[in-house]
Amino acid sequence: MAWLAETPLAVVLAHVRMLGRLQAEERLGGINDAGLAAGNFEPWQAGQHLGRLTRAAGGAARPRAAKASTAGLAMMGIATVFVTPEANEEGLSNV
Repeated sequence: MAWLAETPLAVVLAHVRMLGRLQAEERLGGINDAGLAAGNFEPWQAGQHLGRLTRAAGGAARPRAAKASTAGLAMMGIATVFVTPEANEEGLSNV
């Protein structure tokens, strides 16, 4: 479990905080699945539930992720360095 020792503490704590909520969501999903299978939903409710499941399974188109901009990266504390091809060929790059 070396990966756990290298995982930032904030990530581990966020996971622990969310674990109960995630388990509750899974249980509610199971209850809804059973209700759908038993025919207890109105047609519009069944459609909504199946739509959510389809989207969660990746069956619907997802919006494309936005490309990172230099300004956005800077706000996250990530520096960007631009190296010209000439500097890279001459070994002047410090990257």
